[in-house]
Amino acid sequence: MSKERIILLDAIRQKCLDCSAYSYAEVENCEFWSCPLYPFRKSRKNNKIKGASRTALLRAIRKKCLDCCLGSAEEVRNCPVKNCPLYDFRFGKFSQ
Repeated sequence: MSKERIILLDAIRQKCLDCSAYSYAEVENCEFWSCPLYPFRKSRKNNKIKGASRTALLRAIRKKCLDCCLGSAEEVRNCPVKNCPLYDFRFGKFSQ
């Protein structure tokens, strides 16, 4: 597994934990199937999704950021939540 993919999966996992008040059980039993991050919510070692390429992960993150900002790319660009685990990847690019 590439280092970039690991970093992206870890960021997604952290966002899912944040969303579920840091309850691992809530993340595991998440019922928000429409969330773009849903398929990638499990920890890296339990995430055996084939086709979860770096590009697919970045697209899911971008879509989640747009969902969070009610579809406004301008709001994503001006996002003030710098402590969000997805913040560095909100443009759908790996920039680390």
